[in-house]
Amino acid sequence: MIAARSLSLRRGARLVVQEASLALLAGEVLALVGPNGAGKSTLLRGLAGLMRPHAGSVEWEGGPLARLGARTRARLIGYLPQQPQSHWPICVRDLVALGRLPHRATFAGESAADREAIERALDEADLKHLAGRRVDGLSAGERARAMIGRMLASEPRLLLADEPVAALDPYHQIETMEILRNRARAGAGVIVVLHDLGLAARFADRVALMREGRIAALGPPALVLDASAIANAFRVEAAMIAVEGALIPVPWRRIAERRS
Repeated sequence: MIAARSLSLRRGARLVVQEASLALLAGEVLALVGPNGAGKSTLLRGLAGLMRPHAGSVEWEGGPLARLGARTRARLIGYLPQQPQSHWPICVRDLVALGRLPHRATFAGESAADREAIERALDEADLKHLAGRRVDGLSAGERARAMIGRMLASEPRLLLADEPVAALDPYHQIETMEILRNRARAGAGVIVVLHDLGLAARFADRVALMREGRIAALGPPALVLDASAIANAFRVEAAMIAVEGALIPVPWRRIAERRS
């Protein structure tokens, strides 16, 4: 569906992502994990077509992503940044409805398909009881779910979500990951940045572990998120807990830095 080929991305004078290569299949959930500053968010922006590559390329179904117009890209790719903002005091339903704009002609009203997609998104993101509330009156977690609802309403073929569960309580964290996995199982592709290694191990089909701007490991969660890799990348010891046949890593204690 989408692929990075030796992709390097620069922010100002700093090379933030270096020679990253990965490919995503339709129906797959890929988790990007790594310590702060590893380049995860920048890589996601590059895959969304929001940054010009310094080197390498991003491909959509075998051709350059850059060949797609902005409107086409907005229909195909849903991008949820960290801490997304709403700049108008609109109600939740109207915010979610903004996700339908790439599907509508200029100045056209909502179609029946738009209304159905909006209602599905409100239901999926557990927002129906908040639909009439103003976004600026919501809690941080409720606003985060409203932004997820906007992305879902667009019905993109590829969902790129940057720490979508960071502001959510445990119930809605699990719910959000179930939503993303269900979208993948219905044929979409999902790339999600996560700091919760347990959620990555449980919900991702594959994990890309990033360190210092590079993809250090890429593969099934059980292979990438082992105790040794977690210790090297995050400088923590992880307890590996067996749950329903899967090993779930739980960061347990810091590894003391060696002093010279």
